[in-house]
Parts: sequence; C-alpha cells; structure tokens
Amino acid sequence: MSSQNNSISKEKTLKWVSVELSSLGEHEKNPEVIKGAVHRYIGDVDVFVPSVSMKRQEEEHTLCYMEGYVFIEYKDGINYMHLQDIPLFKTVLHTVRGGAISYNLIDDKVLNPMRDGVEALKHVSLTKDDPIKVNKGVYKNLLGTVSQVYDDDEVADPIVQVYINLRSKKVLIDFPASYLDNLRPKKK
Repeated sequence: MSSQNNSISKEKTLKWVSVELSSLGEHEKNPEVIKGAVHRYIGDVDVFVPSVSMKRQEEEHTLCYMEGYVFIEYKDGINYMHLQDIPLFKTVLHTVRGGAISYNLIDDKVLNPMRDGVEALKHVSLTKDDPIKVNKGVYKNLLGTVSQVYDDDEVADPIVQVYINLRSKKVLIDFPASYLDNLRPKKK
C-alpha cells in the first residue's frame, strides 16, 4: 500500500496554460500546425489540442472534443503572452496582479477526462448487428443496426455501414463511427 502511494506522489503533475484560438486557429484542420506554431515561438513544451485528425478518401477530417482552445504545458520562465502575436491564437488566459502576469493554470486531473474523450473518438467499439443511434448530422436521432464496420488501421475513426429502416424505404448509409452511439447494453 505504501509503495503505491510513493509511486503516485513521485509522478509529475503538469500544469497547463489555456490559450483561446482565433477564428483562423479554430478553422485550422490540422492540429500539428497549431503544435508547430507553439514549438517555434515557445520552445519544447507539450501541447494538447483536444481534437483528432484523420484522412478518409483523400480528404482530411478533424473531430474536435473541445473547440476553440489548446492547452500548453506550463514551465517557469516562459512568456506565453508571445502567443498572442501569432494569428492562430487570440488570448492567453491570464490575470494581472500588481503588474505581474499570472496565468490561469489547469491541473492534469482536469484535462484527463478530456484526453479520455479524445481517445474515445479514436476507438470504435461497434460490431455487426449492434443497435445504434445517429448522434450528428442530417440523420441525427435515427435508429439503425450496424451492417458492417470497415476496418482500416490508418483511420482513427472508421466508417460504419448502418442499416436504417425508414417508413418509406430501407437504406444502407455509411457513417464515421464517431457519429454513432452504441445502444447495446454494456456487460457488467
């Protein structure tokens, strides 16, 4: 028990600076561009962009878990305010106290659920015959059944073929897996 507590206390807990993206930054489809800009102006720090990019049929797609913000590892001695000079970034969240800049820092434990959400966007847990509900797009709230999951190791969000029985017709439609909620009861 005490060895477990020691290992937890030895883990480094990071703090993160919150940076609001400009409209240009929000429309940037490749998170690596944002990370690259931070590395050029700030240096070697971790950058968490809460989104997933994938390539599908020659097109790049980005799924955002939280739009409009990025989180940059806090290190003493770095002036994060320089990011506001880059067109991709709008505001570094901070306050001024007694003439000194105090960054609004976020703990790792606050970002961990967001990281888990981003990971969930990357992994699909759908199989043939699973009941689903469409959660985005023009088919939102329609119910259907998984007909086929197209496996592609290079794609973070695989395509799933869904059988939908409408009153007027029966159709097969392909969706990104992130557009679907699995209605199969979870095993305990």
